[in-house]
Amino acid sequence: MQRKLNQAMQNYFDEDVSRGFHWFRNFMSDEEWNKRRARVEEHIEHAIMSGHGLSSLPEEEFLRVNFDRDKIVWYLYLMDTCLHDANSYEPVAGARVIAIFKRIGEHLEELKAITDVNKKVRRLIKNDPSEADAVLFELLTALLWARNGYQVSFLPELKSEKQPDLKAVKDGKEFFIECKRLSKASVYADKEKEKWLKMSRHVVHLLAAMDLVLEVIFHEELSELKETFLLDVLKNKLKKKPKPGLLLTNSKVTVRVSGVNYNQIHAHLLNFSVRNPSPQPAELVGGRRDDSFGFTHGVAADHFRLGSGLGNNVFIDRIRKAYGIYWKCTAPASVEKKARDIFAHLKAALQQLPTVPNSVIHIGIETYDGPEVEQERFKKINSTMNRFDIKGQNLTWVYCHFFQSYAPPDQMYVFDESSFRFHNVALNVPEPLEITSMIVPWENTEENNLHWLKPQP
Repeated sequence: MQRKLNQAMQNYFDEDVSRGFHWFRNFMSDEEWNKRRARVEEHIEHAIMSGHGLSSLPEEEFLRVNFDRDKIVWYLYLMDTCLHDANSYEPVAGARVIAIFKRIGEHLEELKAITDVNKKVRRLIKNDPSEADAVLFELLTALLWARNGYQVSFLPELKSEKQPDLKAVKDGKEFFIECKRLSKASVYADKEKEKWLKMSRHVVHLLAAMDLVLEVIFHEELSELKETFLLDVLKNKLKKKPKPGLLLTNSKVTVRVSGVNYNQIHAHLLNFSVRNPSPQPAELVGGRRDDSFGFTHGVAADHFRLGSGLGNNVFIDRIRKAYGIYWKCTAPASVEKKARDIFAHLKAALQQLPTVPNSVIHIGIETYDGPEVEQERFKKINSTMNRFDIKGQNLTWVYCHFFQSYAPPDQMYVFDESSFRFHNVALNVPEPLEITSMIVPWENTEENNLHWLKPQP
């Protein structure tokens, strides 16, 4: 039987995404593009083939193909493959940016009319290739104001004084705008994940031997637990294969157990090509998709390539052995530390703003830490804005934009956006923007409000 990619991915083409991709791509010569694109593909090939054991049981979370050294070309590579070579496309990383390129392509003429936008993109391409997230956020902010009818300019960076990123003018009224983009994960979250991977390596041999899937919820910070904690609490429970259900619960951890369903996996693999690495092997092994948990798993599998060439076109033929662990930490201290506030970014933004009236701050945040963390973060942001001292400042409005992407196996991508705004009542400047959504179509934003509380796609 002929196996196939999911229909949405195999047949994907979008004129707006294509326009956005080619506009960025044309800031490079063919020679430069081919050279930098080849580096991305070589990196992917090396990452997949070295040390991650395509035919063994890797003792870590599934490999997330990425290329941070040249992030803008990495993003362009993702758009190139999603449009022209679906076999090599990386769906998780692509889902983060495909909606951005669609928005840029849809309003490309408005973006091209912004003063000094070409200079901003040339600098990104030539000098700051790893700063793609920050620059794309600035471009989206500039485009947002242009879509609201403003004449927008990028302001030059001056050595002698600080100034904001943008100026927007409409009906004789000027606004000065500073953009701040939070990194995807906090330092605390990264350290928590590192500790988890060390802990999980002590138990994966037990799980693999019995084809088990665990759900582990920590009630205490991982930093307070020994590296062998999970092994210590599970070794007596896993002397023989346990029945599905609750395995143990105490003040520090709750563990549930189930088994790998090989019949279901094999039935799926008969009809569909499953990329490895990607989220789908994890879903097949674990039996469900739940983005509120981390998922560590390993598969011993036979593989094949779809299409010619190198890169992310490696697919699973048969899974011979597997294990998986869903995990998260709901300890109040962990949730509080992962829920990064915007205080430092507000403070830094105010230092960039001029002393003239009508200053505005846009802050971009990705929401990948789960609903508990995002609800805590939202409370923190409201508290910060209520107590933030802006006396003597000309800050009129603050816009917070929250983003989250998904890569469901049956869809090309799903993108959620929520936006919240805060008004300096002391200055009482009318809201300058009628449209406030940067990426998601404005007519769809009402249903996206507080998107982390909605069911996952």
